[in-house]
Amino acid sequence: GCVSGTYMINVTVNALPTPTFTAEPGATACSATDVTYTTQGGQFNYVWVVPGVLGIDYSISSGGIGATDNTVTLQWLTIGSKTVTINYDNAAGCTAATATSSIATTIDTAPSITGQPSSPASVCSGAGIVTFTVAATGTSLTYAWEEYNGAIWSSLSDAGIYGGTTTSTLTLTNPTSAVNGYRYRSVVSGTCAPPATSDGLATLTIDTAPSITGQPSSPASVCSGAGIVTFTVAATGTSLTYAWEEYNGAIWSSLSDAGIYV
Repeated sequence: GCVSGTYMINVTVNALPTPTFTAEPGATACSATDVTYTTQGGQFNYVWVVPGVLGIDYSISSGGIGATDNTVTLQWLTIGSKTVTINYDNAAGCTAATATSSIATTIDTAPSITGQPSSPASVCSGAGIVTFTVAATGTSLTYAWEEYNGAIWSSLSDAGIYGGTTTSTLTLTNPTSAVNGYRYRSVVSGTCAPPATSDGLATLTIDTAPSITGQPSSPASVCSGAGIVTFTVAATGTSLTYAWEEYNGAIWSSLSDAGIYV
C-alpha cells in the first residue's frame, strides 16, 4: 500500500542589499572642482549611472564607475542639477530592487567675462555722463569697479562723480580733466572662485575748454606799405582752432587769408 509522510525543506532567504552613499556632495557644487561619490565597499557588480557624457558633461579625477569601483571623484563640466545612482550585488548574489540616487546637486559656475568695457566718447570737463559696462556669466555675480590713475588701481565707491560701482555698469557724472586718461576695470566675483577681471583697457578722455595762456602783444611799428608784423596767442584746450578778428575802432570783424592777412 501507499505510505504517507512529511518532508521538510530548509530554504534560506537572503536579504536584498540596500545601497547608500557614504559620501556625496551637498546641494550645490562648483563646476570643474572635485566632488566624490562613495558607496559600500566589498560588494559586487557595481552599476553606476552618471548623467551626461564623459569628457563633455563630466570628467573623472580618481576612482571609477566600473563594476568593481565603489568610489569615484569627478568634476562636473556643465551646469544644472546632477544626480548619480548606484546599485550592486551583495555576497549572496542579490541585487537591490531599485538603484539608490544621490541627492540632487546644482552645479554653479565661476565668473567669466563675456564682454569687455569699451572706451566711451570724450566729454567736456565738468559736463556730461559717461558709462562703462561689463558683461559676464556665472552664478550669483557681484561687481567691484576699479580706477587706474597711471600708477595704481584703486577701488571705487558710490560717491562724488561715481555711481553704479557695484553693478555691471559704472557711471561717471560730470567728470573733470582731473581724471583724463584714467582707465577702468571691473572685478566680477560669484559663488565659485576665482573672480574674473576685465582687461582694464577702457579709457576716459576729457576734453577741456580753450584757455588763453599768452596774450598777443603789440608789435613794433612799421612803415606804411612796408614790413611784416605778427600777433601770436598761446592757449590750452582740446582740438583748438583759431579765428582772428580785427577792431577798426567801431566793430570787430573776422579776418580771412586774403590781401595783407595770413
